[in-house]
This record gives sequence, structure tokens and C-alpha cells, in this order.
Amino acid sequence: MNVNANKNSAFQYILSLILGFISFMLFCIVSQFFTLKIFIPMPCSREKRKRINKKFLQLFAKFMVRSNLNVKLEIRGNENLVFERPVFIIANHQTLLDSPLMLMLNSRVVLITTDWLNNTSFRLLLRKYVELVAVSDGIEHGLAQVTTAMKRGDSVLVFPEGPRTAQGIGRFHKGAFYMAEKLNADILPVVLHGSPGIHGKKWYYLRRGRMVMKICEPIKHDDEQFGFGYAERTKKIATFFRDEYEKIDREGLPPDSVAIASS
Repeated sequence: MNVNANKNSAFQYILSLILGFISFMLFCIVSQFFTLKIFIPMPCSREKRKRINKKFLQLFAKFMVRSNLNVKLEIRGNENLVFERPVFIIANHQTLLDSPLMLMLNSRVVLITTDWLNNTSFRLLLRKYVELVAVSDGIEHGLAQVTTAMKRGDSVLVFPEGPRTAQGIGRFHKGAFYMAEKLNADILPVVLHGSPGIHGKKWYYLRRGRMVMKICEPIKHDDEQFGFGYAERTKKIATFFRDEYEKIDREGLPPDSVAIASS
């Protein structure tokens, strides 16, 4: 029995390496186009160029997620993706996969981030495709930028945990909820589950596994169910995330994901 289990585990490991290599080559080929595109002039206004580049980023994010042969993604709650007005899109953060997963939902977003952007060699490429708001300059400065973005119809993408949480849901920071309260903006919760078993911090490829993205019903800015004031809402929405995450957790994983994750 153990011999068969070990053989199956070894087969799954080799298969994930092969599929990961094929997926990586596809990524390298397609990413060349997006890298070269920033040097191609477009005869249109700056705002129109931004919109076009954001749409390209959304398509690239979809390609990154859907073309990976190791990842089985299940999206729940597509009916809640109705952007009649700008919202704060809130998601938990576990691995590098989370960013493309979230960016594929809507092209009209700005991303709240920290000082890591100034320290990365990819900052030129990133700024061409996505608008970033650094909160390290102060919450009020960030609020001014977010206000401008929402006035022109862009939603705001936030990972309120800040740094990645290896397992489960970590503590939520209050900044995004403070901004949402000031702007009377609704919140769209998106619960991500399964990525730590697919991509760890020291892994150089994606292992085979299943991910679930649950797009929950929007939380209205005046919904008293989640408390009064941004401090209370932060705690209650974090609790809501943990409850939803645990519901998915209790469903279990398919046999191949269990075998890979435990290897």
C-alpha cells in the first residue's frame, strides 16, 4: 500500500514539474509582448492609453491564471461582479498568485500598496499597466489619490492583511476601511482559498492543486450588520472572511491536491 502511494506521489510530482515547465514557457513567450508593448507609442490621449494598458493587464492576468496547467481554479459568485459604481475590492493575501487572480476581475482598478514598489526592478513595467497608490506616504495622501480614482470610475483593490499570510486569515489593517467609510463606498469581499498548497514562498514553480475564489455579496456602506465605524467594521469583516474561509476549508481538497500538498 505504501509502495503504491509513494509511486503515485512520485508520479504526481514529476507530472507537476512537466506541466509547470510548459506553463512557464507559455508565460515567458506571452510576457515578451507585454514587456515590449510599453515601448510602442500609441496615438491617443494619456487617459485612453491608461485604459488600454489596464485592459491588457486584465487579459494578461487571465492568461497567467487560465494557462497554468497545474492550477484548477473554481470561481464562485460571478453574479456579484456588478460594477455599477466603484467599490473597494477586499481579498485575503497568501501567495503571489493572489494579484493576478484579483486583477483578472476588473480592468478599472487601482491597487493600494506599500513601499515594495520603489524597491522592485519591475516598477517601470508595473506603472505602465496598473495604477498604484502607496499608503506609506500617509493615509490622507492615499485617500486623496483614491478619491480621484473613484471619481473617474475606478474601483480600489486592497489586501488588508498587508504582508502575505501563510495559512488562514491574518489580522486586517484598518486603512482601507477608513477610506471606504470616508467615501461612502461599498465593499466587495473576495475570499481566496488553496494557493499555499500550490505556491509556497521558496517554490520556483506551481504545484498541482485546486483553488477557490469566492466572490461574496457586496457589503453596502450603510449595512449595520457589519457594525458602525471603520474600526468595528474592520473586525467584523475580518471575522466574516475567516468564517467563509473555514467553510471552504471544510469541503476538503481533491485527492491529487492532498497528495501533492503532503509530499
